[in-house]
Amino acid sequence: MRRSWLVVLLAGLSSLAAGAPAPPQPAGPEALVTAVYRRIVADGGEAGGQFFWGDPKVRGKSFSRELLDLWERAAELQDKNDDGVGAVDWDPVTASQDPMVKSFTTKVERSDATSATVAVTLVDGRGRRAVAADEVVRWDLVRESGAWKVGDIRGSVDGKPWSVRASLKAYIDQ
Repeated sequence: MRRSWLVVLLAGLSSLAAGAPAPPQPAGPEALVTAVYRRIVADGGEAGGQFFWGDPKVRGKSFSRELLDLWERAAELQDKNDDGVGAVDWDPVTASQDPMVKSFTTKVERSDATSATVAVTLVDGRGRRAVAADEVVRWDLVRESGAWKVGDIRGSVDGKPWSVRASLKAYIDQ
């Protein structure tokens, strides 16, 4: 009798465990990046990513403390110098000044508990870029306060590398 009671109890517990929802998992590093490009494509691809990097409120929520500090220092310098251009005079999200993003793919190139790199391959509605490497934008992410934040955005123009972080530092150091 005891054995049958134990079998019934174990069967009931295993059926409860099988039907229980899995605990929520934090979004992977590609979630933030994918959301940005989905919005760009949904908006027709021509507006680019300025809604993301150009808005101080969004930057405050989405950028790492270190990148946010660099951006704020560059903005203060821009205001002081009455420089209308600033450190970032292109759209780093679309790696262009004249965006036309038809579609995109993402790939997590590297990821651990505190940092990740997500590569985004852009498909331009006007055709391929002259240098294939120019079609890829890499997002270096860091984990802060339980969320993935942008530590840098990198790419290339005519095969020559650029970085938002490096551009901000160069602007500050000029």
